[in-house]
Amino acid sequence: MPLVASTKLPTFEQLRLEGENVVSHDTAVRQDIRELHVGLLNMMPDAALAATERQFFRLIGQSNQIAQFYVHPFTFKELPRSAEAEAYVAQYYETFDAIKAAEAPAPAGGRRQHALRRAAFTPLRHLARAVRSGGTAHSRGERRGGCTSGGKR
Repeated sequence: MPLVASTKLPTFEQLRLEGENVVSHDTAVRQDIRELHVGLLNMMPDAALAATERQFFRLIGQSNQIAQFYVHPFTFKELPRSAEAEAYVAQYYETFDAIKAAEAPAPAGGRRQHALRRAAFTPLRHLARAVRSGGTAHSRGERRGGCTSGGKR
């Protein structure tokens, strides 16, 4: 189903030119189609930043025929970036804190959703802490979420 161009991120226009199904936010809100919000933690080097967006957006845009996808790219400010990449991220990406704080519509059983939301961010909190301290759990050989230093599950 379509990707929703909810921001001015250049990837949306590039995908539209490549023939992908990308709709404007105004069009999306008038349609009676389920929406899915997906976060993209993009930690790729500057040279691969935009290409990674396009690949990820293309993949999820083609994966489901009954939903509109709102993609929320974000990265960690602690990652070293060139001035050009920092400007790009500042202009087009959301912050991790803004994504965590975003209000999602609460379905029946809102408590369960809150617990699930908290659980979904736990691995990202660990990763953010590791990036801030100059490494990752994986590079230090710690076991987090099934990953070991040998890369086996």
